Amino acid sequence: MMIENGTYLLQCKNTNTRALLFTILTKKENLDFFNNIFPHEEIEISDDFYKLEKNIQSKNKLDNPLYIASIENYLGANLLIDNEKLNKPLASIDSKVYGKQEIYRIDLEGIDIVDSPNILLDGHHRYHILRDNFFNKNEDNESMPIPCLIVDFDNVKVEDHYFYTDPRFKDSIVELIEADFLITEDSEKYDLSSIFKNKKTFYKSHKDMSWEQRFEFRKKLVSSFPVSTKNSYGNEQGSIFSFPSVETIESDMKQDNFFLSIRSVEKEQIQLVEEGVIFPRKSTWITPKFNPALYQGLLT
Repeated sequence: MMIENGTYLLQCKNTNTRALLFTILTKKENLDFFNNIFPHEEIEISDDFYKLEKNIQSKNKLDNPLYIASIENYLGANLLIDNEKLNKPLASIDSKVYGKQEIYRIDLEGIDIVDSPNILLDGHHRYHILRDNFFNKNEDNESMPIPCLIVDFDNVKVEDHYFYTDPRFKDSIVELIEADFLITEDSEKYDLSSIFKNKKTFYKSHKDMSWEQRFEFRKKLVSSFPVSTKNSYGNEQGSIFSFPSVETIESDMKQDNFFLSIRSVEKEQIQLVEEGVIFPRKSTWITPKFNPALYQGLLT
């Protein structure tokens, strides 16, 4: 694998986690690395997907990196550099959303990642566009830089992914949920949860549910409330549900908004992607997350 334009270490002070940022090109020598990246969620092919595809093709670059976890944690010494040995950070930003984070330029120590499996945590649409339009094509195509942000899988935390629901339909949604679920005090063994006015409620099905059945219920819930309107986020859509961004979700949950989440798959289950298992769209909330403002000027 050939790395372009240096390597960077990102550090989150609040969570004490680190990640590596580097860029590769869509060239034959990097194909093995790319083919060992396994997406963990489905994607939605929509107008937005085609707009993104057109944008990437016209600019010949990605605006955001692929966010990847190394299953075998091969990053090793690259993430264990003593702070005293690091140069002055290129940037240090303290934000309410991401906490205090820094980025350093480092010399990459030897790592063998060609045959090491990696899980794609974020950037699924970008990944599919790269796979279909840039890799596995003839060598006459212009090479495109691919920024990659990699963490060790051991440092990844998998949580429920909440989605926003129009509060005007709250009572109807709760009625549908309570037809199949009971409220439980057990915050470990539940099937879905809701947040309203910053209060969390857990629900457990009358019978044991697999993760597939839980997400089938989410699909049923969404299809039960088709409303072509603008929701409170200003999104024109055919549903009362939408997924807030990392920048807004924390503050939104403290308002009079109504959020729901299906209990996520377990962290260990995500490794099943190596065996061809893929999970529904927006089925996991992955942390740590790194502030894009740290590295935007470094992506070429």
